[in-house]
Amino acid sequence: MQSKKMSFLEALSNTFVGILVGFIIVYFLSPWLGFAPTVQQSLGLNAAFVVASPIRSYVIRRLFVWLEFCGV
Repeated sequence: MQSKKMSFLEALSNTFVGILVGFIIVYFLSPWLGFAPTVQQSLGLNAAFVVASPIRSYVIRRLFVWLEFCGV
């Protein structure tokens, strides 16, 4: 079973990788959709996801640990 600390560290790692991928997608691929964000706008859009991502990942991870503990 994964500890709560490791679940949190996994969620943070996932978030930081997501920041990089999200920035690349928003900054480089958005112009193809008619939206040409500045670096600041790209970072701003990613900042909104940075707040939610580790919380979401942690909660989902702990849910699956709980389901495994319950034998589901």
